[in-house]
Amino acid sequence: WFGYHVGQTLFHVAQVVLGYMVMLAVMSYNAWIFLGAIAGSTLGYFVVYPLLGRG
Repeated sequence: WFGYHVGQTLFHVAQVVLGYMVMLAVMSYNAWIFLGAIAGSTLGYFVVYPLLGRG
């Protein structure tokens, strides 16, 4: 149980850090970086969603 909880905590920290990094990149007001973030989010959702067992 403890190992699973530590793993989930580290995964959450990674998500938060990456989210803030993407936010800072988008806030640079560079249209290409913004479009890259949108395209990456779209592609990531398209690839990962079927692996979640809900698709």
